[in-house]
Amino acid sequence: ACAMGDQLLAQKLLNAASASPHGFDAFAVDVRRRTALHIAAAEGLADTCTRIIHLADPAKADHLGTVTDDRKRTVVDAATQARHSKLAASLRAALQALAAAADDDDEDDFGASDYEGEDY
Repeated sequence: ACAMGDQLLAQKLLNAASASPHGFDAFAVDVRRRTALHIAAAEGLADTCTRIIHLADPAKADHLGTVTDDRKRTVVDAATQARHSKLAASLRAALQALAAAADDDDEDDFGASDYEGEDY
């Protein structure tokens, strides 16, 4: 649906996938190693990109920006090369925010912030 530029169908499929007991795998790839986010970004489907990011497993969502296709393109690269510069900028900001949030979570999990500046 994303590859055809059909945002309505893509949204319906995402809704169905998120309701399924198996959930939605944001990291599933096609034969060209493109995720749904790669395809939606290349097609300029901003709402679909947002929905995919929100449906991604929160424990892995920060890695969505690092997945590359068979041409070594990230989702931001895919949007940029397709001349969707506003979408590329939005994706970059959203993915950086996810990565920063994951870094904060890691720090909390390991208590790194509790030990800063103290000698043991």
